[in-house]
Amino acid sequence: RQMTTPGQLWDSLTTPLAENEETARRERMTRVVFAMVSVGFLLMSIIVPVYEFSVGEPGYRVTLFMLVIDGLLLVGWTQILRERWHVSRYLLPVIFLTLSAYTIMQAGLITTGVLHLTIAVVLTSMLFGVRALWVIVLISEVIYLITGWLAGERDLEVFFVGGISVGFTLSGIAALEWYASTLLDMSFERLRRVESASRETAEK
Repeated sequence: RQMTTPGQLWDSLTTPLAENEETARRERMTRVVFAMVSVGFLLMSIIVPVYEFSVGEPGYRVTLFMLVIDGLLLVGWTQILRERWHVSRYLLPVIFLTLSAYTIMQAGLITTGVLHLTIAVVLTSMLFGVRALWVIVLISEVIYLITGWLAGERDLEVFFVGGISVGFTLSGIAALEWYASTLLDMSFERLRRVESASRETAEK
């Protein structure tokens, strides 16, 4: 029996099944991003508990939280394999928003939780397009402020300066994503026009 190689496994997980070109492109994007995120969290689910047990301070709360995320990713994959990828793509921004809220609650405002918010914004742009960008920016800002307040941050200067900085940063990233997406759409449109003109010339 021939064993499945990593390349074959990657192709089976990331190859779209949709026939429409635009739909297939979005499905492939969802599958690829889901695969990359899944590998990252799988490694974290192994490394974090091993490290904490090795230093004699097992963090069962962190381990359980990672298992919950792994469970959500597994649910997402079951939907993808059932050709419901458009449902699964909602999970990725939700996972990173939740991870950000958890991190801020545990360690405060100025933590890697901000990075998780940034990843949520970028993933939203990749999976949903620019229309959803500003919605996720607003949601990210609200999560940052609420979780920071619940975490016990009462220094108003830190609270508001941090909120303004994060808001401008996420908005800047969203604006860059929008600009890059606009340029890409224009390039695709030009390419389609050139191909259409070439076919018309060949038919003549």
